Amino acid sequence: MAEESATPDLVERWRHAADALGRSDFDAGLSCFAPDAVWEVQPLASSFEGVPAIRSFVEDWIGNYDEYHQELVESQDLGNDVVFAVNRQDARLAGTTSRVQELWSFTITWRAGMIDRVIGRNDIDEARAEAERLAEERGVLAEESTTPDLVELNRRAIESVVRGDFDAAMSPYGPDSVWDTSPLGFGTYRGVAAIRRAFEEWAGLYEETEAEIETNLDLGNGVIFAVVRQRGRLVGSSGHAEFRFASVSEWTDGLVARVTPYTDIDEAHAAAERLAQERG
Repeated sequence: MAEESATPDLVERWRHAADALGRSDFDAGLSCFAPDAVWEVQPLASSFEGVPAIRSFVEDWIGNYDEYHQELVESQDLGNDVVFAVNRQDARLAGTTSRVQELWSFTITWRAGMIDRVIGRNDIDEARAEAERLAEERGVLAEESTTPDLVELNRRAIESVVRGDFDAAMSPYGPDSVWDTSPLGFGTYRGVAAIRRAFEEWAGLYEETEAEIETNLDLGNGVIFAVVRQRGRLVGSSGHAEFRFASVSEWTDGLVARVTPYTDIDEAHAAAERLAQERG
């Protein structure tokens, strides 16, 4: 077995998530899921993508029962951000006296401290073997992988916001990400939910919008400098507005740590270069 990982304690975080979901505290249970997380239920050949879809599935599952109890009977950190767990379910079907008692295995993969994927199976031994193989494969890939292409990730994030695909836009953001619009005279937003609301409110100002990424440069040490020209038609207006701005993005472990937009392109470029030197 791979060496158990240190912080964060992924086994304990899964325990808290599973306990919360079992008692129908869905906000708490899903708080450690990445926005683009996937939950697979292999016996049903079903897959649920994104936190809203996962929540709906779990609510429907537990809603099939008048009484529902679950207990975590096994949980192992296999290394390389893979956790294997076995839960015992004891429940009474709604409107009946029939009880359902069964074991479910879960293979949980993590990204930057957030749940990336959950795979549920009934065959415990098969699931355990598959989880161990997955942990080994992820270890090999981690050794072979190169530095993430931050320019490409930054481009995708910008384009996703412009076309209103907020699930995709939030995929590189984590719970500690910051969107600092103070240079524009607005606020600072921390965390996936707050940043997404800011994006949605901005998009809601326009009935039509498009953007051209004029510059998208990796300055090193996880700093990306971009210049974007945005054009759009405001809601309720026939007139079009054009706005050119720069963004300075700081990345850590493939996730956005902080983004600061500027209207002064030269100021932004200088700030980005200073930041790249400081982070080096």
